[in-house]
Amino acid sequence: CSAFVNWCMLKAGLSYTKSSVARSWLQWGETIREPRIGCVVVLKRGTKSWQGHVGFWVGKNQILGGNQSNSVSIMKFKDSDVIDYRWPTKKETRKK
Repeated sequence: CSAFVNWCMLKAGLSYTKSSVARSWLQWGETIREPRIGCVVVLKRGTKSWQGHVGFWVGKNQILGGNQSNSVSIMKFKDSDVIDYRWPTKKETRKK
């Protein structure tokens, strides 16, 4: 999932985490209180602190992401699974 988000950011000309760990996106951009179309959503998954899932918010409880049932797709998620919503800062508008 993180590889997909990294690829999308690369294609959009934004910086990216260069990590396959979903929670690496918690260090990217800034936290926003309310989700916006296209913001990065980091979700809880699994039982270990490093596990998670990441994708793009496309609407109420819906995320566009990769590695979702082995494909790029839109899936539903629970509000309780949200760790953070992230939005790029000026720093992220330049590729690293």
